[in-house]
Amino acid sequence: MFEFFGNLHPIVVHFPIALVITTALAEILWSRAPSPGVSSPARFMLRTAAPFALLSAIFGFAAADGPAFGPELASALAIHRIAGVAAAVLTVLSAGLAESAARGGEPWRVSFYRAVLFLTTVAIAVTGHFGAVLSHSVDYPPFR
Repeated sequence: MFEFFGNLHPIVVHFPIALVITTALAEILWSRAPSPGVSSPARFMLRTAAPFALLSAIFGFAAADGPAFGPELASALAIHRIAGVAAAVLTVLSAGLAESAARGGEPWRVSFYRAVLFLTTVAIAVTGHFGAVLSHSVDYPPFR
């Protein structure tokens, strides 16, 4: 059963990635609007991404438990796990901060939320890179 959930990791993980990155892009565009604040679509996307990010992390631990990764991938797996958990937690935190900023409306809340959202996208990028190393090989990316 645990192996089944591990097999779902590559499928489930892309949904919250797309939602968080789209939210970050939407916030960049929205910040230029005459009345900058947290948009309703951004809040919706983060509320949707948060539970899937947590599921992705859980399924990721199940996936790492399944196939044996060789010693050459041990450090990539460790970084992927740490960054993946950080990305999931930061996604949940971003969702909460988006709600707080939208309700409070103070500029510092919006700025803090956007800073954490940016940090979340960085954590997702790092996680994704090391996930690709695990999936494809130590020689990823091929254009080095």
